[in-house]
Amino acid sequence: MPKNWWERVKFPRNYGKTLETIDSIWQLYWPKLLQHKEKQRLTQMTQLRMRKLALRTREKQWSWIRLPIHFSVLISWSLS
Repeated sequence: MPKNWWERVKFPRNYGKTLETIDSIWQLYWPKLLQHKEKQRLTQMTQLRMRKLALRTREKQWSWIRLPIHFSVLISWSLS
């Protein structure tokens, strides 16, 4: 059966260990071009994940406090 031809492998969360796993497992079965494409795909996903994490921390640093409408009107009156 074709469904039994594939094996699902769970990669480690560490980027370096994942690259080593791709090298060791895929070396036997897949050509170098497909190994390289998979490593590029993994790198792209890792960079995207890091960008999302950076954006989350930046949003937490710069959080704005919403004031009630009546309070913001009082502030604008006192400034003018």
